[in-house]
Parts: sequence; C-alpha cells; structure tokens
Amino acid sequence: MSNLKAHQELIGKILHYLFDQGLRKSEINSDMADEFYKGTSLEGLGDFEVLSDVVDWMEHEGIISIANNFKAMGGAFSNYGVQLTSTGISMIQQQTFAELEDKTIEQEIEQSNGDISAEKYGKIGSLIGGFVGGLSQSFN
Repeated sequence: MSNLKAHQELIGKILHYLFDQGLRKSEINSDMADEFYKGTSLEGLGDFEVLSDVVDWMEHEGIISIANNFKAMGGAFSNYGVQLTSTGISMIQQQTFAELEDKTIEQEIEQSNGDISAEKYGKIGSLIGGFVGGLSQSFN
C-alpha cells in the first residue's frame, strides 16, 4: 500500500474522532498514535510522526483548527483545542459521494455504529483530499 493511501486512512479516522467530539475542543498528541493507527495499515508502526504530519496537513488545508500546539525536540507533539472548521463540518455533513453509495460522511459514520474498515477510512480520506483539491482549483 502506498504511503498516501495509508495517510488517507488516517485522515478518515481523525475525522471520525473529531465528528464524535462535536465542537468540543479536543487534544491530539503523540501518545494517541497507536489508538489512531489501530485497524488501519499503519497499525504497529510505532512512530507518531505520521500522525503529526497528517494533523498538520489537515490544519493547513483548513479542515481543522488547532488553538495551540507543542512539538518537542524528540518529535513528541501535543495539539490542543483541535476542532473541525466550518469547511470540515461541511465536508462531513453536506457532501455526498458516489464512493460512499451517495451518502455523506456523517451518514457513513452514524450507520457504522463506530465500526469502519480501513478501506472505508481510506475512501473517506481520499474523498476529503479530492474535495480540498477541487476547492483550491475553483479559486484559481
């Protein structure tokens, strides 16, 4: 599996986590990497840098906001006040995708009862990347 596909699984899993949090400010830190990797192709990686990089990408793309972050010299990190942005919420609640049988990501999460496969997380992450890419092209 390519790194991009593995990272897309992680995007899907992070979105699921933040969807469950609502607009409550949450923390995502290096100690949570194993929890986020569980059930994805990243399971057993033993490296939290991928989680840090994916969270950074999601912030830079405007999907999430982070009130405060801390990165140690050894690479450990803590992101405080992590929330979905209005763009992130819109992607989850309003966009339907053929790859999800014309359901929204919200509908997919709610109908899954918390049990989503790595493949489905990968589809969600891929759709988010495509959506963000489409938005940026529409502004150029």
